[in-house]
Amino acid sequence: MNTSTDDLARLQPEILRLAYKLTPTKEIAEDCAQDALLAVWARIQDGADIEQLRAYAMAALRHRCRRTLPVTENLVEDILPDSCSETEAHMALRDVLAVIDKLPAERASLLQELIQSGAHYGELAEKLNLPIGTIMSRLSRARAEIRKALDLPRSKSVDALLDDTQPN
Repeated sequence: MNTSTDDLARLQPEILRLAYKLTPTKEIAEDCAQDALLAVWARIQDGADIEQLRAYAMAALRHRCRRTLPVTENLVEDILPDSCSETEAHMALRDVLAVIDKLPAERASLLQELIQSGAHYGELAEKLNLPIGTIMSRLSRARAEIRKALDLPRSKSVDALLDDTQPN
């Protein structure tokens, strides 16, 4: 299959939607999406024949987002936070984990798999032998339950809890 830049242009809205989900801010999402699209475009210009353009572009975006986002340390019960904002972030994380523990097993395990693997919905569907619609539905319901339990508006992600604990 010969890949064209028109094919890539048609993927742009989908790439941007995924970038919004993978990054904490609109600006970072737009930068990551643009960088990923440019990288794929450069490969096409170099003559690469990309058979599965959508999957390739999504993977390029996920890799770009991982490089852009800061690496965070896992909180361990034995480690005491150094500041008030760290204490608030630790408490927010505990709240989120407590809500995840109360989710139905299939949603909790799917959410944990997504977080741990960073896999695309299609990859999860294939790995778990489930339809992609089931994956998307379960994750959507899990996120909605977390937002409801933590009293977050629909427009806010769980990351908003941690953002609110940072000093201004």
